[in-house]
Amino acid sequence: MLINQPSIMIRHLPWLNSCQSFCCFLSSLFPKVFCTTLLTWSYYTFVVDGAFSDFIVGSDKEHEEKHYFIASLVALFGGVLYFLCIYTYYRIIYRGPGSPQDYGELIIKDLKRVAGYKSKSDSSLGTNSNESASSALLGNEENPERFEEEKPPRELLEIHMLKTNGSGYRYCNKCSVWKPDRCHHCSTCNICVLRMDHHCPWFAICIGFHNQKFFAQFLMYITAYCGYVFFVSGYVLWDFFFSQEYVNRYLSLGLIFLLVLSFSFFITIGGFTCFSLYLIFKNKTTIEFQENRWNYRNAKNGNNFQYEFDERGKKKELGNIFDLGYRKNWTSVMGPSWIYWILPLSVTKSSVYDHLENGLNYEINDEAYEKWCHNAHLQDQLNRQLAEYRERLRGDRAASRTH
Repeated sequence: MLINQPSIMIRHLPWLNSCQSFCCFLSSLFPKVFCTTLLTWSYYTFVVDGAFSDFIVGSDKEHEEKHYFIASLVALFGGVLYFLCIYTYYRIIYRGPGSPQDYGELIIKDLKRVAGYKSKSDSSLGTNSNESASSALLGNEENPERFEEEKPPRELLEIHMLKTNGSGYRYCNKCSVWKPDRCHHCSTCNICVLRMDHHCPWFAICIGFHNQKFFAQFLMYITAYCGYVFFVSGYVLWDFFFSQEYVNRYLSLGLIFLLVLSFSFFITIGGFTCFSLYLIFKNKTTIEFQENRWNYRNAKNGNNFQYEFDERGKKKELGNIFDLGYRKNWTSVMGPSWIYWILPLSVTKSSVYDHLENGLNYEINDEAYEKWCHNAHLQDQLNRQLAEYRERLRGDRAASRTH
């Protein structure tokens, strides 16, 4: 059998699997080595050619101690920013974003039954029919016993986001877990991520619930570090040309590269920092910022509904169900006080019983949630009316052809 299928033979070769694992290891190691080397080189050049250069220390023997003291303060402040950048960089990686797989209560024991129902539903509806998918959400074909054995633990999860399938509950057939609100599967990491924001190649890891705070702080630290390095190196270069020191000595090329790189990173990372902080203040993830539909399950009758936002800003009018106000949005991610905002201290927990601090549940804006549910019902009624109208048109056309 394997001889007739060479692709299967190649896929099962031990050395190929080892080679693939080694390549994956190298690809994840490269950004760590690159970022660490770049940051370390920048600080070394900043200290040697910047803070302790002759243009800051000076050649005046009378004020030598004063100049060295100032240079030491300049280097020390840069060193603090450098340390915070390095520390938060690796804190992001080793803390990880968090996954439903970390909680045994969310692991699906009978995935075949859940996935089997889904495939049966999909085969009967068709994958390319929006009208059929909408009818599946109506719940007209509800079977109250289909999830009798496999249900998400409702005592641990308060679900406000569903998927377009027969069950309505979001689950991952690759990780075999129930997916809480704001959880998504990362195809690169091959795991489900709690409150997934995005996959960042600079860390070779996803940004999610547990490491989003450190990611935001890293962006702020690196922006401040680049701005500070740019200011000091710019001052040294300005003094070099203004005092005409180029007549007597050479200028360090490393300092010029440092000036260009620090300015480039300050502009680019600074812009991304502003966008990331904006999302935190709005309590949105990058994925939610781009989403254009939402699924909802009526608790009274068990029916499912899908609401699809139009291109005219309806999503902005309805608001975000996770938006609790600027201050509460900020503290929910960055911590309760300024000491947590400045220092890379953890504010999340990993116990399944920490209701709003473990990434499984999120406080919602009840007013916005009611608006979303109301509009989902209205859109569902409109879809049903359109479907009935199309059926009548087909019937009238068929009747006219027979006559």
